[in-house]
Amino acid sequence: MITYKGIKCYPLTYAQRMNWDYEQNFINDPSLGTAGRDVIGGHVRIYGDVDFDIFKKALNIFVKKNDSMRIQYIEKDGEPFQYIEQYEEFEVDSYDFSGEKDPEKQFDYWLEYEFRRGFKLLESKLFYFAIVRIKKDVCGLVAKLHHLNADGWSAALFAMQTCEIYTKLKNGISVDDTVECSYFDYMDEEFKYLNSEKFREEKDFWGKMLSDFPESSYAALTGPMICGKKVFLLNKDLSVRIKEYCSNKRVSLTKFFISVMALYIYRAAGQKDIMLGTYTHNRLGKRKSLVGNCISAIPVRIKIEDNIPFNEFVDDVSTSYTACIKNRKYPLALLKQDMGLAARGYRNFFQTAVNCYIYPDIIVDGFKTDYIAAHSGRAPIAPTLSLQLEVIEQTGKENLLFVFMYRISDYSEEQIEDVYTDLCSFMDRLVEESELGISKLIS
Repeated sequence: MITYKGIKCYPLTYAQRMNWDYEQNFINDPSLGTAGRDVIGGHVRIYGDVDFDIFKKALNIFVKKNDSMRIQYIEKDGEPFQYIEQYEEFEVDSYDFSGEKDPEKQFDYWLEYEFRRGFKLLESKLFYFAIVRIKKDVCGLVAKLHHLNADGWSAALFAMQTCEIYTKLKNGISVDDTVECSYFDYMDEEFKYLNSEKFREEKDFWGKMLSDFPESSYAALTGPMICGKKVFLLNKDLSVRIKEYCSNKRVSLTKFFISVMALYIYRAAGQKDIMLGTYTHNRLGKRKSLVGNCISAIPVRIKIEDNIPFNEFVDDVSTSYTACIKNRKYPLALLKQDMGLAARGYRNFFQTAVNCYIYPDIIVDGFKTDYIAAHSGRAPIAPTLSLQLEVIEQTGKENLLFVFMYRISDYSEEQIEDVYTDLCSFMDRLVEESELGISKLIS
């Protein structure tokens, strides 16, 4: 800890440090540009007319209640430190696209432009909000957040919490604006963990799991750190059958899609010993509603046997996944350091990651909504991965949403479309013929 202008400043958490190091790549390599940098967020599309002034009050309350939104950064002797800035009321931009010839297109242009604008990194607020009218009866609540202060789940929490605050204010219900869960409490817990017996046990677990993993499967340090994004809405029939399979099998969507992706890689590349990445948002108990950068990336090792049925394979993946999740607190950055990855020319243990989110159905004062994520073109995938699949299930909606983020030096947009088409055909067969052996299913 250091003191800066009379304020206590603290080292970064491992989740924050990962994103800080990502930022330095742009600072140290001018050819990569500065547009957007590590920006996440999106917009809540509201199907109804809302009161802009009340939403501006709701946004101010959200920032006051969530101190991670007010974290700012300094550097001392080349090392980053963080502190929480006192809350001050701020202005919120508002725009009206409803009078444009093509309101949807103009809004999309503006949104893309906004998400490619970078934040000033040091001693500056790292959030931007706006309220927009897209059509006469369609409004939008836009949030652009720096990944240092917010992970992907924080963006969803922003949507839920702000819309709830607005609804209460609109109906004359008082809202408590005090901080309920501080990001610094999470930081303190991490620092305690790093000096605990649990830390040493988890270090041993990962060391044993990775000790004999084939080095040829690691992700090499090559290619520009620019990514593309492609979104697909899975058809209703297959979405329903996948969810029914998972319900009957009593496995999560995450375990199912890790199983599917592992077999897809096996069929495409012939690998029988595979490492896939996944994520956990690290919010349990009182931290369930914590906004901040808490996410952990986790490698999951999967070994494939040809002669077992898909149902049994899913059980094996579930066992491996559960063991890894139990040891999720050990930072991936330390694990890479322990195994000397960078010195050996690798950026990660895995090249592909799979993650699943369940977004609740958000209602704004009786109006239905959709939450639509956005990124700057330099998404969190860029420093470490070749391909990331996010599967989103939204409460009350039957179709699953597939979001592919991919390194453009590894995949073209057409190749991602082919991957999606192949996965759909593959999943259709897996859920219908799950008793068949893997060798028959991948043939």
